[in-house]
Amino acid sequence: MAKRTPKIVVAVAIVVAVLLLIAAIVINRYRDSIALEVANAALSDNEMTVTDVSVSSIRADFVRFAEIVLQLPSGTVIRVEDISLPVRFLGFAGSTLHIDRVIVIPGDKDTGPLHLAASLQAYLAAPATMPGATVEVDEVLLPDMPTVRNLAWYADELNPTLRASIGNIDVFVTTTQDEDENYRASVRALTANDVEALMLGFEILPMDGGYSLRGKTVVLLEPLLPVLKALGAVPQDITSLVSTLNGTFETKLVANESLPVSVTTRQQLDTVLQLAYQATEETLVDVTVTESAPVAATFEYPSLDWTADIQNARLLASVAGFNALPVTLQDSHCESGLRCNTAVSVAIDQFDVGALSVERVMLTVESMEFVSQDDNWNARSIDARLTLHGPSYAGWRFVPPAIVAEVAASNDKLSTSLHASTPEGGFAARIELSHDLASGSGTMTLDNAVLDFDILNLSEALDSWPYEFDVSSGHWTNNGALNWNISDSGLTYSGTTTHGVDSLAGQYGDIGFVGLNGELIMTLNSDADPALVPVSVAVELIDIGFPIEDLQGRFTLDINERAASVESLSMELLGGEVTVDPFLYELNADSNELLLRASHIQLPLMVGLADLDSVEISGSVSGEIPVTLKNGRVLIDKGHLQNDPPGGMIRYGSGGDAGVANDGSPLGIVTRTLRNFEYEVLTSEVNYSEEGDLKLQMRLTGINPDVDATQPVILNLGIENNVPQMLRSLQATRSIEDVLEKRLSR
Repeated sequence: MAKRTPKIVVAVAIVVAVLLLIAAIVINRYRDSIALEVANAALSDNEMTVTDVSVSSIRADFVRFAEIVLQLPSGTVIRVEDISLPVRFLGFAGSTLHIDRVIVIPGDKDTGPLHLAASLQAYLAAPATMPGATVEVDEVLLPDMPTVRNLAWYADELNPTLRASIGNIDVFVTTTQDEDENYRASVRALTANDVEALMLGFEILPMDGGYSLRGKTVVLLEPLLPVLKALGAVPQDITSLVSTLNGTFETKLVANESLPVSVTTRQQLDTVLQLAYQATEETLVDVTVTESAPVAATFEYPSLDWTADIQNARLLASVAGFNALPVTLQDSHCESGLRCNTAVSVAIDQFDVGALSVERVMLTVESMEFVSQDDNWNARSIDARLTLHGPSYAGWRFVPPAIVAEVAASNDKLSTSLHASTPEGGFAARIELSHDLASGSGTMTLDNAVLDFDILNLSEALDSWPYEFDVSSGHWTNNGALNWNISDSGLTYSGTTTHGVDSLAGQYGDIGFVGLNGELIMTLNSDADPALVPVSVAVELIDIGFPIEDLQGRFTLDINERAASVESLSMELLGGEVTVDPFLYELNADSNELLLRASHIQLPLMVGLADLDSVEISGSVSGEIPVTLKNGRVLIDKGHLQNDPPGGMIRYGSGGDAGVANDGSPLGIVTRTLRNFEYEVLTSEVNYSEEGDLKLQMRLTGINPDVDATQPVILNLGIENNVPQMLRSLQATRSIEDVLEKRLSR
């Protein structure tokens, strides 16, 4: 579309009938001396010149011209071809001026507006000037506009009528004059099956040498779609546009032709608007406008600039596998060149991708810019905000961060860059998304998401965290990539996500831990449950009342089965080491069983846990302890411990004889034997009940050199202790916060 000439094109379209009438009148008046100079002299007051006249035949009753060429000051050329002009056309009732074709060729100069007020005045006066005459034009060709066919004007003094066909639409224009000499006009556009596509009714009132036009409109968009496409008012890729508009319009044509003419209109949707847009060969966008405020629009002549404003609108959009997305537009403003700016909000209920689930996603854009040019469109915003309601990951609900986004869209692509963060700075992440509308495929990358537990504890990051477990130091990181495709068969996706923990510290009740490190890699696939590669975990310290250090583990998680397959697990405690045979831990199972292998557990450290000041012991033990985990409790049945060579010693009551039996009773004998007992063999059966009672059934073989160095002694001892009570006592003597702070300060 061009340059600044469309104003001439449209002006010619509006007054072409009048110009032809003027030309006809002039040529009729000078029919006895038709020549180029005469025609130019006749048209001099109409700001046009005749550059060529070709007479094909002259008869007594009519003159036939092969061509008449008119030129406007702007350089616009009007070629009128094959004209049949009755000799007595002026004032001859029933006479007909017939023209085969009118071709308008726009010029390059901008010389200001055509005289609309004068042209309208000439049109209204023509029935009186040429009563009963008819002007017929078979075809009118206007640049960048639909071809007008079968244009006919009937100069009935009481009810002059103009009709024409544009595409499959027949247009009828009638004017009437009342007793006050005011005019009313009616415009009707009918389809081939007589469906009214457009109805205009308006008054034409004289006003200071000009005219005021105002009236009402009814527009059916569906039958007008081919015409709207031809006019360039809507993109060619619009395949369906269905609605009815009701409204008003008004304008003023003033005598001062140097002033622009402005037409204002206000339209209201009378029915739901449905639009289908073929964005690509494979992608169809369906839009249903369910609710809308009136559209206020302004058109200006001769610039043909226009604006349209709508306060709010609600619509449902379906595209690329997303069905009936609720979209709200606020304060929408559009202008010529099809540039629009609007506030947008989009809501998606129950959004699931892999382990991520969100009950509701809200996208809010304060200012979205939309530009359409050459059947291509682009939209962009740098101030979008994404709000997540009820987000969870692998079933864990988390506090949603604030998300700011840059959004871009075009005919065939959607993309966004998201930056998520918490106000305190404890969490930050950047996400890049891109979706190709043509193929239905898209990608998402998550780049170095970081949760800093020194700023935002785990219990603060997860919504309604019900557990005593918390992480108060260290970092969690996440990187990931996801690819997807949306087709008629549904959504398919695949990707990976890598979670890392670095130097985590925290507590579970009165149990503290420091230096937790590990990495978890998860693969996502729409055809299978999420899968994880083997996970390696290391913990520097777990303090349960006494230290467990250098815990090392490797396991594979099965999220769907809520199970962990432990390949290896080891730790250092009480001066020795404990390893665990490979086992399967199932969260939903009634019980889980594992086998602990103890090695070189130091007896002095074990006795120290019981705070027995009167007992001194040396040596270490090793063995196997079968453990059953059931209903959140620990059970041990017939575990076995045995001392490591060469044995050790036990001194009971070495701090004094107070309370030590010296009689000949069994207790007295055992007491005297243990005052200085050198054992060679120490074995113990280990049992642990659901109530937390630890029972050690011990058997010792050795001598007491103070009694008889040559006499071996065998002792059978039973020891019981409630471990939870003992641990509570140990935990009460220290502050877990102090333990963590001391270890972290290293």
